[in-house]
Amino acid sequence: MARLPDSLGLRYLNLLIRNPGRELAALDMIRLASAAPASTAPSGAAPPGPVLHPVAATAADDSLDARALAEYRHRLAELDDELAEAERWNDTERASRARAERDFLLRELASATGIHGGPRRLGSESERARVNVTRAIRSAIDRVRTHSPEAAAHLDQAVRTGTHCSYSAQR
Repeated sequence: MARLPDSLGLRYLNLLIRNPGRELAALDMIRLASAAPASTAPSGAAPPGPVLHPVAATAADDSLDARALAEYRHRLAELDDELAEAERWNDTERASRARAERDFLLRELASATGIHGGPRRLGSESERARVNVTRAIRSAIDRVRTHSPEAAAHLDQAVRTGTHCSYSAQR
C-alpha cells in the first residue's frame, strides 16, 4: 500500500470509485472535487455520497459576434476603396496606413473565423471540463503506476473519461 499526496486527479478517481457504474459529468466532478477538501475521515468510515445536480453545459460562444464580423468586413471594404484612391492619387503615406490597418483586420478575421469564413467557436465550459478532468485523471493514474502497476492497469481499464466519466470494476 502506498500513500500519494492529494491531487485533483486523485479526488476525481475517488468520486468515480465511490460511484461505480454511475456516469458523472466532468463539470460536476470539478465542482464536487473542489468543494470538498481531501477526506480526513478515518479509514473504513465512508463519507456521504456526493450530491449531484443536472449539468446544463453552456454552448460555445463565437470568438466574434455577427455584428463585429460585419463591422470588420465593412471596414475592410472601406479600406480597399481608400487604398485604391490613395494609389490613384500617389499618396504613399495614406496607402501605407490603409494597408497596415487592412493587414491588421485581416489577421484578426483570420483568427476569429474558421476555414469557410464562419465564426470560430470558443471552448465551451463542458469541453474545458472534459479536457481538464481527463488530463488530471490520466496524470493521477500515471502517479499510481509508479507505486502499483497492477492498480494502474486496472484503472486504465475501469475508468472511462470524457464529458461524462465512469468507473466500472467489471471492465
